[in-house]
Amino acid sequence: MEPSSDSGTSVVSETLQESTVHDMWEDRYRSPDRNYRRHLFDLVARQLGDAAAGPVLDAGCGPAVHAIRLAERGFLLHGIDSSPAALELARKNVDRAGYADSITLQQGDLLQLPFPDGTYGRVMCWGVLMHVPQVEEAIRELVRVTAPGGTILISESNIRSIHGRMIRFVKARQSSTVHIDRRPAGLEIWRRTSAGDLFIRVADPAWLTTAFARQGARLVARRPTGLTDLHTRLGPRASRVVQLASHGFFFTRWPGPALGNLFVFEKREA
Repeated sequence: MEPSSDSGTSVVSETLQESTVHDMWEDRYRSPDRNYRRHLFDLVARQLGDAAAGPVLDAGCGPAVHAIRLAERGFLLHGIDSSPAALELARKNVDRAGYADSITLQQGDLLQLPFPDGTYGRVMCWGVLMHVPQVEEAIRELVRVTAPGGTILISESNIRSIHGRMIRFVKARQSSTVHIDRRPAGLEIWRRTSAGDLFIRVADPAWLTTAFARQGARLVARRPTGLTDLHTRLGPRASRVVQLASHGFFFTRWPGPALGNLFVFEKREA
């Protein structure tokens, strides 16, 4: 049975309180391709602008791996996450990397960010909205805490990609899938994990762009980050080959066929 939006948010929150899912994501999606990571986060840094222009809010920072990559480029970051388990892992990663002076961390809810309107000139939300059933409320909050003229950087999956068009067929036949449905916001999947039920949305880019526009943020750039994530389901040797090919698609600058998309929005001036 598909949970309602409100109850679904509670279910996801409970699932993410444990370290199980975060450890799985850390293991499955951590990329050993340093050349790709360097180019990708050089692009992210360019989109965010001057590193000295105040801290970047990393909304849903998880284990802080992306915050660390930006700290390596001279940025100050404020990471916020609702999961104590994720924040514990984040603190260990930040301390190990030596960026405790550049990255501050706190617990908080993406649906009720604990900051006044317009607090941050730059906001990053990487692979987080896809796990939020009440996505419009989350978008509203991200735009609210962004200063007029500020930048919001979002990384999401693309339902209109080559991989995205196959997902419904494949997921419907997986025993771990509890419920799957096509909604205006994208393909919404409830998946059973050892920690509890997890929500995943493969976003419709047109809907996402319109949803941000309704809150006063216009799309200024969109880039591919990877063609597919099939490498997460393969053995080590095949995974390496597929991952390199997928990440190579980043250099085409063609987001339409790519599963991973980077969206850059600018908040309308007051």
